[in-house]
Amino acid sequence: MKEFYASSKCTKLVTTIFFMILCTIHKVSNKFVDEFFTFLCHHLLLELNCLTANYYAKRALTQKLGLNYENTHACVEAILFWGDHKDDVSCPKCGNVRYKDIINKMLLMKVFRHFPIILRLQRLFKTPTMFELMLWHSQNNGLDGLMTHPCHLKAWKHIH
Repeated sequence: MKEFYASSKCTKLVTTIFFMILCTIHKVSNKFVDEFFTFLCHHLLLELNCLTANYYAKRALTQKLGLNYENTHACVEAILFWGDHKDDVSCPKCGNVRYKDIINKMLLMKVFRHFPIILRLQRLFKTPTMFELMLWHSQNNGLDGLMTHPCHLKAWKHIH
């Protein structure tokens, strides 16, 4: 990995992820992030730093690693606007509206963000060491008579 700047303790990736986490926690806008990183790169940091001054470039860097997330619109109380309800404007169960109008700007009432699990599992199974660890439960059934995991108990069959 490329260093953030010469003799830095952090890499470009670690620095980028840390800044994005801080911006997410403190709920700052993308425009503020762009301006903040531009100021940081051009005025505060050393000239040879490798920090990108654009939020979307940072997002592209993290997406290459499979760290992206998906947005799904949600009702405040009842459902996700997904599948059959993808294009609904109001909730069919409780009647709440999907958008709120703030000075002629339609904003979503609630957004559900989730990480796609399939890509993460595929990445885990690509590494031979992790592949063996992920298959541990199916290969080690506690043949020595000792319980090493709750799935080795007779009662486990009734849990499903």
